[in-house]
Amino acid sequence: DAASKRMVNGDMQGKIDLDNHDELGQIVTAFNKVASALVSSSAYRQAVVDNAADGIATTDNVGKIISFNPAAEKIFGYAAREVIDQKIGMLVPTVQDEMFQRSQTQDRKMNSTTRETEGRRKDGILFPLDRAVTGTQIGAQQVYIALLRDITEQKQAAMELQNAKEAADAANQAKSAFLANMSHELRTPLNAIIGYSE
Repeated sequence: DAASKRMVNGDMQGKIDLDNHDELGQIVTAFNKVASALVSSSAYRQAVVDNAADGIATTDNVGKIISFNPAAEKIFGYAAREVIDQKIGMLVPTVQDEMFQRSQTQDRKMNSTTRETEGRRKDGILFPLDRAVTGTQIGAQQVYIALLRDITEQKQAAMELQNAKEAADAANQAKSAFLANMSHELRTPLNAIIGYSE
C-alpha cells in the first residue's frame, strides 16, 4: 500500500523487496512487474517528448501550462520553470481565446486543429508559428496538447522565392520591352535604306 501511494505521488521507485513464495510473495512479484512496466513506459514517453523536434506544451482547460518540453524552451527562450502555471497566451496570444476557454461540457476528445499564427519569444519578438492543438480527457481533467513549430525559416524562404520570381518576371518583361524597342529602332532605318535601294 505504501509503495503504491509513493508511485501515485510520483516516486517511481516503488519496488518492494520480499523473499516469500506464498500468496503475498506472488502479489509482490506481480506488483513489481507492473511497477517496472510503468517506469519503462513513463521513461519511454518522457524520452519521446524531451527529444521531439517540435515544441510540446500541455495546458489545462483554462490555458494554464502544465508541461513544456526542451524544444519549446528553445523556440520561445523560456525555461520550463518560467512558464509552468502561466497562461499559454503569454506564448501564443491567439490560442488563449480560441482553444482554452472552452466549456467542460464539450466532447471528451477534441479533433486536432492546425493553423499558422504568431508566437511571442521571451524578448517580446513575435514570430510565425505553426501550431496544432488537440484536447483530451485524462481522468477528470480536460487537457490540451499543443505542438508548436517555429516557421520563420520557411516563411523567409517562401519570401525569397517570391522575390526571385518577381525579379525573373521583371527581367522577362524588360527583355521583351528591349527586343520590341530594338526591333522598332532597327526597322525604321532599314525601311529607309530598303526604300532608297529600290
